[in-house]
Amino acid sequence: KTMGDFHAYYSGRKVAPILTIMIGGNHESSNYLQELYYGGWVAPNIWYMGAAGVINVCKNIGTGENFHKIATLRIAGLSGIYNSHHYSLGRFEMPPYNKGSLRSVYHIRHVDVQRLKALGSTESINHQKPDASTNVNRTIDIMVSHDWPRGIAHHGDTSQLLQRKPFFREEVESNTLGNPASEILLHELRPRYWFAAHLHVKFEATVKHGNAENNSTDENVGSTAAPTLASGPSYSTTEFHGLESNEGVCPNSSNMETLTEQMTRFLSLDKCLPKRRHIQVLHIEGSSIDQVEKSGSTHDKQTTPWLQYDSYWLSVLRRTHNWSQQSQSKINIAEQEFVHNPVNSDEIEEIISRFQRALEKTNFSNAISTANPMAIPQNFAVTAPSYDSFNSQQTYYPPLPMCGNPQTDEFLKIMGLDHRITVPYTALAVPPPPSPELPQFLQGRSNSSPGLHQHDVVVDNEIELEDEEHPKGIDFTGVKEKMEGNHECLDDPAEIDLDDLGEDSDDGGGDK
Repeated sequence: KTMGDFHAYYSGRKVAPILTIMIGGNHESSNYLQELYYGGWVAPNIWYMGAAGVINVCKNIGTGENFHKIATLRIAGLSGIYNSHHYSLGRFEMPPYNKGSLRSVYHIRHVDVQRLKALGSTESINHQKPDASTNVNRTIDIMVSHDWPRGIAHHGDTSQLLQRKPFFREEVESNTLGNPASEILLHELRPRYWFAAHLHVKFEATVKHGNAENNSTDENVGSTAAPTLASGPSYSTTEFHGLESNEGVCPNSSNMETLTEQMTRFLSLDKCLPKRRHIQVLHIEGSSIDQVEKSGSTHDKQTTPWLQYDSYWLSVLRRTHNWSQQSQSKINIAEQEFVHNPVNSDEIEEIISRFQRALEKTNFSNAISTANPMAIPQNFAVTAPSYDSFNSQQTYYPPLPMCGNPQTDEFLKIMGLDHRITVPYTALAVPPPPSPELPQFLQGRSNSSPGLHQHDVVVDNEIELEDEEHPKGIDFTGVKEKMEGNHECLDDPAEIDLDDLGEDSDDGGGDK
């Protein structure tokens, strides 16, 4: 294991040059992310979606005499990877972790999947308001997960995938490659785009959703039995060639809406290494463009994108707060809660009112807009000593209990909720050792220091991609036996670390 460079962003020595949104996978600092269970800034300009979350990315795209136009992208995220042994359990893991909880802490849970499913109810779409400050439930523009939705391999160039990753063949043919819970979300939410990673190969697919009612359920996802959709791909692969109008009218955004809502375009990229297909730039139009009256705030003049809470999602979180439990037993929840009783306008208005009152109490400090209570404040805070790469005499401390995070405290206070699987923030007793190479504003900071802001530091736009040696001709003998081994040691297919397996000798970084 080697130290990466995230500590430079956490400490403020570097700042992400563009607004960045991330989810957790299976190689992150789980104790830190667990403190931000509902989402939060992990570093200046880097937003973590939480165990599951929905946010809106907004941007001014034009102004008039008394109004400005705001385009909005609605993004949902699911952190972690699937493991059937922990899927139905509570969030029982607490640092310092043991050998088992060190891995189970990043396994997704049924509770979080059910909350995301609430966004797919037909009734929820009817609560949309033409106002960028509320952004209540539209379609999901982008879904982000770490592992792939199960079955997605059948919706792209499967033969090319198996040429690059031949050891996927058995799982592809048995339709067990990927996350069965994400598969259900794929067909329930029908996002315009789905981005994933985990399998270290670039792969594109297009899923066409039928008009018929989706018959997928969560009934067997958390067990070792074959899930509902395990018999094979249920949806045909679609290639998009164009749209022809019967009236001889060129297609535009209005008459293409029905078609695009029926399609999800999936993209997974390779590892971030030289000669690997690890980056791709996409231009995605927002699904919502709202005309908002000018308020005279800095929000009117803002040219860079900003983030907003999603009031419908927060309504789901508030209603299901009792689902969050630390139990190591199965959590029984009402799976049809939002089918029979979807979020209503009163719940949404209550959320907005709570954030409005909170904004007024702070005298609009840290606010992006005095007119928009749902705008996410820049309230990142350093809560633990940061690794100092300039100091050759590092002081290493034993694993510490969860210290909490002031961002979580503030969020729960506004929501009127208590800590159930998180803890109130307590400043650690260990101060970060000052270093002469640290920026002046970081010298002598205590752990209870206020958040760092972009104007405090110089943005470093340099991106460093370090090379990595991979063993060639890896023998995969015994991998299957390891995957089928003792469940107590958590060595199952979802836990195979592809870093340890290396790449096949003729992979060529996926550039065949």
